[in-house]
Parts: sequence; C-alpha cells; structure tokens
Amino acid sequence: PIPCVPWQSQTSGQYQRRVHGGAAGDTKRGISLWWTRFQHLTFLPITSGMFVMLFWIYYLHPRKIIRDKAVFNGVMMLLGHIVRTIIVKSLCPGSGWAFAYFAGPLLSSWFAGMYLFGHFSTSHTFLPVVEENENKSWVRYAVEHTIDISPCNHVVSWIMGYLNCQVIHHLYPNMPQWRGPDVSRRFQVFCKKWDLNYQILGYWEAWHRMFSNLLQVGSEYWEAKGDDSKAAYRSLKMD
Repeated sequence: PIPCVPWQSQTSGQYQRRVHGGAAGDTKRGISLWWTRFQHLTFLPITSGMFVMLFWIYYLHPRKIIRDKAVFNGVMMLLGHIVRTIIVKSLCPGSGWAFAYFAGPLLSSWFAGMYLFGHFSTSHTFLPVVEENENKSWVRYAVEHTIDISPCNHVVSWIMGYLNCQVIHHLYPNMPQWRGPDVSRRFQVFCKKWDLNYQILGYWEAWHRMFSNLLQVGSEYWEAKGDDSKAAYRSLKMD
C-alpha cells in the first residue's frame, strides 16, 4: 500500500533527534492531555493505522509523485487502489463499491500502517532524549538514541523487513537494508573497541519498552495537568 520510492525518499538519511522542549501552548492542551493519557491504547490503531497512514497515502505520496512528475509511480499507486477494490468487489458481488474500497485499500492500509509504523517505533521512541544544550556527534546520535532489535535473528529480520537494524540504517542510510545484520556484527566489534554503547534488544522486549514508555509519559503528563515544566517524564532507561 505504500509506494516504495516515496517511502525510501522519506526515510533515507533520516536519523532521530529528540529534544526535550517546553510546552506547545495552551490552546490545544485539553485535547493533548486526554490524548496523551491514553496514547498507549491509541498509538497503533488510531495514530499509526489511521492518522499517519492516511496522511501518507492521500497527501504525502501524491504530493511527492506530482512534484517529481513520476508518472509510472503515480499509475502504480492508482492501480493499487483500483485493483484491490475490484478484488473485493469480485469476492463480494453483492456489496457496493464503497464497501469494496473500504475493505480493500482502506482496511489493508490500516493493517499495514499498524504493522509498519508500529515496528518502526520500537527502535526510536523510548530511549533518553537529547537535551537542548547537548551537541552530540552524528555517530553518537545514531548509537545512543536508537536501538537495534535482534539483528542476528533471521526470523525477526524477516518479520520487521530489516527495520530492526535502525542504528545501522542511520549510519549508512543508502546501504541496502538487507545487509544490516552483517554490518551489525562488524559494528559490535567497532563499538567495543571505542567504548560506544551499541544497544540491542529482543523483539518482545522492544515492544514492551515502547508501550511502557507511552504509558509512563502519558501518565506523568496527565498528573502534571499538561504542564511540561512540572512533568518529570523521561524516556525509560536501558538496563
């Protein structure tokens, strides 16, 4: 459901810079307070499956295709919508076209959004933030604020589509992602030599820490009544 060229364009060369900033303002604080309180429940089905995915497939990708005049990519994107709708319609001939489009492109994209962005978040969201007065090197940004997830486990690599090697991806963004596990083995030797904290977690532990961090931050933000200056939240510490 996601055209590969826009996805690669958005992710290549990307690495996370998380700065612990101040409050965003009072106008939307009431909404954000409730939303953040339950973000551990809404992150996958609503934020990832609906908001982010709909933004990507109906705005971000079409805009990219139009700007680049990528006719072939545009045709493939439209065919993805049309073909899936026709398949559902042929399987359920008594249904209307609106239902066929919902059960085809929309429903499959919802599952894909939860699957893709959920896995992506397991490497990025629960590590310590970068303080405003810190000025870390590019390598330390990648190593200390991202994790890799069982990079030597072939099953995990297959399930995650090599999104489990995000540290390696941030260091070598143009490298084919399937080479990540091999580079990870070499990179572990490099980090031991130069005393870098290259962090690797198991698959289920990464999911647990991601959701635990969402719950912790939401709870502390709720207790502080949306006042960032009073909230004591920090990303979960690695053991």
